[in-house]
Amino acid sequence: DDAVLILRKKDLINHEIESLMEEYNLTDEGELKDYLGTRFKRHSNNSIELTQPRMIERVLKIVGLDPENEQIKMHDSPADSINLLDNNPNGAPRKQHWNYRLAVWCLSYIQSMVRPDITMSVQQVAQFCNNPSREHEEAVKRICRYLLRTKARGLILKPDLS
Repeated sequence: DDAVLILRKKDLINHEIESLMEEYNLTDEGELKDYLGTRFKRHSNNSIELTQPRMIERVLKIVGLDPENEQIKMHDSPADSINLLDNNPNGAPRKQHWNYRLAVWCLSYIQSMVRPDITMSVQQVAQFCNNPSREHEEAVKRICRYLLRTKARGLILKPDLS
């Protein structure tokens, strides 16, 4: 199994690793860069940015968006700020046949790990996994287009210096 140690001082990390090595067969892989699909990037102010580029690419592929296509419509926000989604029994049926439930699961994972900015939008589309309409399909694609535009962004953790 894998494990990660994140401490304020490098010597504390080294001490913990040495202590664990007394009881367990461990290897030190060095500076943390990628772990379980999450990319870790340390900034000069000692903050750490967590991103999920591969999972974003996966969900884009699921919904049929090609990140190399420069003609894709992008969005500055993950959802329409005026209208909330609802369960409209007379709503238009879906046009595309990608796996809605899988796309929502991927978005939920991304949201919970590194992108809290899409939480409300993902929770909205998750309500309709049993019977999504075209409106719900378009809402998922809007979140994906927003992630495509902002894929370099992630969750930033800043050390508490107190």
